[in-house]
Amino acid sequence: MRIGRSKTGAAGHIKKNTRGTSNEISFSVLDSMKGQDEEDDGASPLGRISLFTLGAKKPASTPSKQPTLPGKTASRTHAAPHKATWKSTDHEVTARRSRRKRSRRMVVGLISVACLIGIVFAGIIGVGRYQQMQERALNLTSQIEDVRQQYSVAEPFLTLVKDTLATPLADIDRAALEQQLTGWESRQQSITTKLRATKTAIENIEGQSSGAELERANKAIGVVNATIKAMEAGRTALTEVSDAASSYAQAESFMTHAMEGDADAREAVSGDLTDAAAANAAIEMSAAAITEFAAARDAVQAVIASAGGMIDQSGQFEASAAELLQPFVDYANLRIQAQEHAQEADKGFLATSSQQMIDANASYNAAEEQAADLIADLRGSYPTDIVQRAYEATIPTSESVTAWQAEWTRAQQLLEG
Repeated sequence: MRIGRSKTGAAGHIKKNTRGTSNEISFSVLDSMKGQDEEDDGASPLGRISLFTLGAKKPASTPSKQPTLPGKTASRTHAAPHKATWKSTDHEVTARRSRRKRSRRMVVGLISVACLIGIVFAGIIGVGRYQQMQERALNLTSQIEDVRQQYSVAEPFLTLVKDTLATPLADIDRAALEQQLTGWESRQQSITTKLRATKTAIENIEGQSSGAELERANKAIGVVNATIKAMEAGRTALTEVSDAASSYAQAESFMTHAMEGDADAREAVSGDLTDAAAANAAIEMSAAAITEFAAARDAVQAVIASAGGMIDQSGQFEASAAELLQPFVDYANLRIQAQEHAQEADKGFLATSSQQMIDANASYNAAEEQAADLIADLRGSYPTDIVQRAYEATIPTSESVTAWQAEWTRAQQLLEG
């Protein structure tokens, strides 16, 4: 049976629907080309012989080699593709799809396992880091408590500095202040040693911290530094106050000895020289007055030596400390000279030398008058006044007091924060 063209002119096919195999595509293309050839050959009403016949042998003139018999020719017939070939092809496709699915599943499984391992590993690391963070936080809290404890031990000393600076110089007990400074010396060293050890521990934590924990560590270190500096500056400030109090005490000593000497001098010349006993008593009182005036002179010279720098730096006076205080030295010397002349007059009485008594008495009166004029011009500017004014001008603005105030305030603010 031939395969001709249909009424519509389309080439006939072995199968209407192909499965896309290579044989089926070849058959369709060749059959279509056959139809075109028949249509082009108008000499044959039946058209050319079909390239494909079902159940018919090929013309003998078309030799072909048998695949199993080399060199021999045999006629071949073209038969439709066997359905077993399609089934075999479908099985291979299905197998390949199965293998691909298994491969995809295996890849997905491996990826899932890898992700799970990563998550577990990250979780372990996260837990470890969290535990380390908690340990650092607890350790930091403990160190901060140590800082607070040491600050509380140091606070009475810092309060002592504050109270002392607020006390008028005239009311400061220098001896008691020196005793307190001596008592605090060993305690201050102990506090400083402990604070520095705590600071080292906090710095180790600080190097591994961040965020709020790092901020806490920084504040704690700030408290340590501020407390140590406040104690050091406070001790220096108290030393300066003690020195000023010593100078003020020496200035007061000048006033005390000068008044004691004046009282003795007045008594030495107040009595009448009626006999030798009265003359000897007057000589002894003059000697006592001389001792007091000498002590007054030594005291004012000590003020010049101890408070000279403070007085000169205060900027409160037009003259230097030596120039300001030298008149008081001169005053004491004049009073000493006057009493020495009084003794000469008393000795003249004992020697019954009227001229000696007259000359000595004249010298005595001249020295006393000169001393009185000198001290009258110094009223309101006694050594105590000078030291007080210099102290009030220099101590509150001194470097040590300023540092103590700044560091103590900083420590308090950091602790409150």
